[in-house]
Amino acid sequence: MGKKDVAFSLYAPDTVSVKGRGSINAAIGIKNNSGKGITGIREGNLAINYGYEAGKAGKSARKLPVYISPNEEEYVAFSVKKPKVAGKYGLRVKYELPGTDISGELNKEITVSEIPDSRNPSRLGFETRDFRCPERAKTGSTVRITGFIRNAGDTLWLSRVGDIYDRGPVRLGGTWYRKGKAVSGFRALLSCDVSPGEELRVIARPEAPDEPGEYTLKIDLVSEHVAWFEKKGNKTVTLPVRISR
Repeated sequence: MGKKDVAFSLYAPDTVSVKGRGSINAAIGIKNNSGKGITGIREGNLAINYGYEAGKAGKSARKLPVYISPNEEEYVAFSVKKPKVAGKYGLRVKYELPGTDISGELNKEITVSEIPDSRNPSRLGFETRDFRCPERAKTGSTVRITGFIRNAGDTLWLSRVGDIYDRGPVRLGGTWYRKGKAVSGFRALLSCDVSPGEELRVIARPEAPDEPGEYTLKIDLVSEHVAWFEKKGNKTVTLPVRISR
């Protein structure tokens, strides 16, 4: 595997709240451009060094994806310390893939302001596009769902909160329906925090129901222990799936 086989991207919110939690949830996207599945990176960690243009740097080692499908992107999540003073900051992230000649630097400007976050939201809104999943699946199999969500409200979505109460992280929430009745549900984590106006690609891998039949899969967002986005007037996504043995 060489530099031409993979592309790296930095995902972090444009704007974060100066209040509350002292870290920013970010992620490095690793896209497979090789035209075939990549499995060879599963042994080892991605070495990450991060910091702002001025200030002390940090470092981290994160587990790599087990497998990356051709032309698909997987994510390595990490957290960086949030500045304590409002203003604009340049986030600089250096990465290195052990055992290869692959390394590089990614940069993004982040604004720290008085924006509310999803633990105590102002207006929770979202828009979706290009949600897809297989039209047919086997009972108990893994169903891969992909799509894009856009923060259409005025509140920063936290992807992780790091406390025992787990109040406020925004997650993808799905429910399997059969004949109008909810059968089972699932959650999927967001790869990073999402500020108002930003769009994020999401991936979920729920398990198909155990009984065969015609199902509808409803996709919503939830700020845990705060509110479902549908209850705040947002439109959900519905996907038909036929389940067989």
